[in-house]
Amino acid sequence: MENMNPPLAHLADDPLWRAEFRGLFWGEGWLGIDMYKNRRHGKMYVAHRPSFQIAQAEDNKAMVYHVQEVLGGTVYERKALYNSNGAKQMTFTWMGRSNGIARKATDILREESFYIDKKAPKVEAMHEFLLIVESLGRKPRGEEVLNRMDDLRAIVSPNAKRREG
Repeated sequence: MENMNPPLAHLADDPLWRAEFRGLFWGEGWLGIDMYKNRRHGKMYVAHRPSFQIAQAEDNKAMVYHVQEVLGGTVYERKALYNSNGAKQMTFTWMGRSNGIARKATDILREESFYIDKKAPKVEAMHEFLLIVESLGRKPRGEEVLNRMDDLRAIVSPNAKRREG
């Protein structure tokens, strides 16, 4: 379960922290739109959710735990990987998968004109995705909305499979 009340949430308003988050995310971050099936009231629905990740090696794990303390989310320990010296080390990945965390992260990434060209279209597509989700709330999504979400998902997560109509 994601931490939705992080203890250092007030730092998300600090310009220096925001700049450091942007730098860390542009270098080490990933964002995507996950699609999954959700059963509600006996019917199967297609659902989408945002996903933000930052992965670090064990020697930098404090960074992802700090992001968790400010934005919320979850930190996962991953199995040992081999580093450039051939030694095993753990990987620590911060993940934010709620609309609230995605909104905070997207707003931070959009506020400066400093964009990494490769990720800028993905951040803008995530922003549009969140606007759609926030406007609909828990209402059912029509085919037109689902198609637009698929289009946005293709921008943000280009290798993801498309929804089968």
